[in-house]
Amino acid sequence: MFKYISEILGKFTQGQRITALLIVLFSIVLITLGPSLIQENDCKDVYSELEKQRGDILRLNGEIVQVQTECTNERISREREIAQILNLIEREILDIQEEAKAASSTRELRVIDSDSVVSPPQRLPEAIPVMPNFDNVMENIHYLQKMCGETQKRN
Repeated sequence: MFKYISEILGKFTQGQRITALLIVLFSIVLITLGPSLIQENDCKDVYSELEKQRGDILRLNGEIVQVQTECTNERISREREIAQILNLIEREILDIQEEAKAASSTRELRVIDSDSVVSPPQRLPEAIPVMPNFDNVMENIHYLQKMCGETQKRN
């Protein structure tokens, strides 16, 4: 076996032999001294940096949770405002419909003659009652109220 190695080494040039010798020498030094170098470096600076980064991560996580909570609370309050506005609109529509119903009822007219005598009340001719149709608006309001209510229940 050594015979073959010597034949192989005999074919190398002087520069190649020196390079191979340096590689072998570097490998031996690294294998011999490597474990002792690793044991001497106990990585205290790495552990302190790691603890600092953990503290930063916890602090940033707390800030994220706080901002998310504030955002959620603002959203909930805004949805409550929207729900109140929808209730006001709904009440106004119902009031308008009630007024329209009342206005479409029979009206009486008193006629005053030239002799200043008040005649008995007379019925006005029946006018075609115009009832505002807010059905679509009411459906949309109920839909929005439902959506606001579901969102508030989730939060």
